[in-house]
Amino acid sequence: MTRPHHDYPAIDIPVPVGTPLYAVTNGVVVGTPTSGKCGIGVVFNGDDDAQYAYCHGQPGTQAVAIGERITVGQHLMDSASTGNSTGPHLHFSIETGGARRCPQTFLVSIAEGQPLAPQGLPATGCIS
Repeated sequence: MTRPHHDYPAIDIPVPVGTPLYAVTNGVVVGTPTSGKCGIGVVFNGDDDAQYAYCHGQPGTQAVAIGERITVGQHLMDSASTGNSTGPHLHFSIETGGARRCPQTFLVSIAEGQPLAPQGLPATGCIS
């Protein structure tokens, strides 16, 4: 089960340590944090003018580098519980137009084969 993030638009998705994590869209990697709240992570700017962040990855599994062009479905890293985390999960967030957006509907739309534009996602009232 997924749940809304506790203090801003994002989502925490419980997954076992070592679960492969993949890019939800095409873009360019702009960050590969290895410490801090995110722990091991990947941040990329999508071709859709949104920024995507994946946090709490497993050390040594970041499969991309800053400046690298990535494509939808490309392996980014594996999950774990690094950074500010109380258990293994993927912390996933989307930011566009200067605001964080609720990713829940976006992820469902991808699963249904009809991805939504992130700019139209709500910035409050995230649902699971």
